Amino acid sequence: ILQTVEDLELKRRTYEGLGGALMLANDIPRAVENYQAMLQEAEAHDDVPMEVSAHNKLAQAVMGLGQSQEVEKHLADAERLARRHKDLVGLAENCTIRCGVYNMSGNFEDAAKYLDESVKIGRQTDQKEQQAIGLCHFTNTMTFMTRFDEAWQTAQEAWQVSEELGDRLHQFELLSF
Repeated sequence: ILQTVEDLELKRRTYEGLGGALMLANDIPRAVENYQAMLQEAEAHDDVPMEVSAHNKLAQAVMGLGQSQEVEKHLADAERLARRHKDLVGLAENCTIRCGVYNMSGNFEDAAKYLDESVKIGRQTDQKEQQAIGLCHFTNTMTFMTRFDEAWQTAQEAWQVSEELGDRLHQFELLSF
């Protein structure tokens, strides 16, 4: 598909799908190669949303390789581009990935800051899925910080949004956490 199609949106979905499959198969080096090719394609066609997505996904992939400097570089590049070009979808994805990075390092304050922004973007763009992800992860982060009242209040909202969507995954996460 990538060799025969000119439609950039189809190419983007193909790169994202292939990269996601490689990540699930734990073939991180090939996923990184795929996302680097996606980044080159995006830069060649000046496709900022694809470029933001590639940086975000490269950050996730190299996180699995323990390359923290590369993670931060890709997240910073994605965030800079997303803010400059008002790519709210890419920015919300960036905020969610940063949450994972900061939670893994025990930096819960910054994780909460980015999750709050992620939820705000979800509300602003009326993306219920983004709201469910952000609220669920915000609940978990508040629990890590032993801010149980805030966690409980946020969990109630996360549950409601997840229920509206039929999002069993995030309902399960809320119940199990």
